[in-house]
Amino acid sequence: MLKFLLVVSLCIGGWKIYGKYQEGQELARADQYRAELAELDAKKGITLFTATWCGYCNKLKARLDAGDVPYVEYDIEHSPQGRMYYAEGDFEGVPIIVVDGDTIAGYDMNKMPGAFADAGFNVTGL
Repeated sequence: MLKFLLVVSLCIGGWKIYGKYQEGQELARADQYRAELAELDAKKGITLFTATWCGYCNKLKARLDAGDVPYVEYDIEHSPQGRMYYAEGDFEGVPIIVVDGDTIAGYDMNKMPGAFADAGFNVTGL
């Protein structure tokens, strides 16, 4: 019985150590993702935060693709960076569009054309 308790204690201790290791790894990845996302403020270009089920996201990507406009995309459900940006930004929908460091929340027809034009991108048919 004593051997059994010793083995169980070692297993529990090992599990706790492994959990702490995993937690440290997740924190390191989170710091890396935060640093990557912080670069968006100074970065030139277009970054999209989308979801696969979002019709507006798909329409926007189709227009950008049709105009050969380069962009970087993060899915808010499948990408850790996308999930983090969405959660920490307290957004309520997608797409989230970052154009030359300026953020547009949603498929906003009042802001998108001007933001794309100001950044030097010709996107028609939005």
